[in-house]
Amino acid sequence: MFLLAGCFWLLNFQVRKVYIGAYVDVNNDGEYQASEDANYYSVETGQPVPVVLKPGQTVEVPDIVISGKLPTLSGNESHRAEIHKFVEGIGRLVSLDDPRFVKRNYSLGMWRPMDFLDKVGGGLYFLQPYENDKIPVLFIHGINGGPSDWKRVVGQLDREVFQPWFFYYPGGMRLDVTARFLVQAMAVLQKRYAFQQCYVVGHSMGGLVARAFVKDYLRDYPKLTRSIRLLVTVNSPLNGMLSAEIGVRRSPIVVPVWRDIATGSAFLQDLNAWRWPGRIPWHLFFSYLADRGEMESCRCKARFH
Repeated sequence: MFLLAGCFWLLNFQVRKVYIGAYVDVNNDGEYQASEDANYYSVETGQPVPVVLKPGQTVEVPDIVISGKLPTLSGNESHRAEIHKFVEGIGRLVSLDDPRFVKRNYSLGMWRPMDFLDKVGGGLYFLQPYENDKIPVLFIHGINGGPSDWKRVVGQLDREVFQPWFFYYPGGMRLDVTARFLVQAMAVLQKRYAFQQCYVVGHSMGGLVARAFVKDYLRDYPKLTRSIRLLVTVNSPLNGMLSAEIGVRRSPIVVPVWRDIATGSAFLQDLNAWRWPGRIPWHLFFSYLADRGEMESCRCKARFH
């Protein structure tokens, strides 16, 4: 049995509500595994209890006693509501000037992903009603971005041939969860419209989301995957980012997604160990920083057409 006591604090971090937990890091890797003993800050029910904080505030909580594996949770109505908001955004018609596509929401999604799902919702949005004779182009933004980042690109799109779709997600969320959201959203739209082909375009971290999506979609819906005809990634850190690795090791506050985009992360090892299907063309674009004599870590095996 372990007993943990102490203070928890957040500095210059706009947090409304947090849940606190602790675990015994047996393998000393800095991440929780299901095999490790853990517990929540809770009350008699054994369910986690939220702690409300104000910016810069320090809050003391009672001791957390760890005596075994993490307790099984009952249904979390708040979490269900957050997921429901995301589902409501699948196939919804919007304009790129929609008030939900503003920079403060993009920042919220990076620093407070669950609050983003609660307040904004996210989803997979359309600019026009679905048209069977036009090819969907799925745009996936990066870590601190959103659909409005694609305005100039969409302005150059031949709308007689293509119909743009926008995946809107909290950039700070773990990438395996983000990819799962996208897999389910595309499966819903595939069932609804039975589209025969689509193109996928990812910018920056969105390229990682796109590649993870293709991997999971091919695994879960092998009969539907012939609809994916092209992937385009632009300035995507496909080998990870050293800055994220340093942030995970040194920062007192770690954005969850940093663990995935850090160089050598378990997420990237799994993603890069998977063999890209040769039948799907992949166009990879990167830019060179001449003043720094380096380029983003974008090297990988891909087919160019």
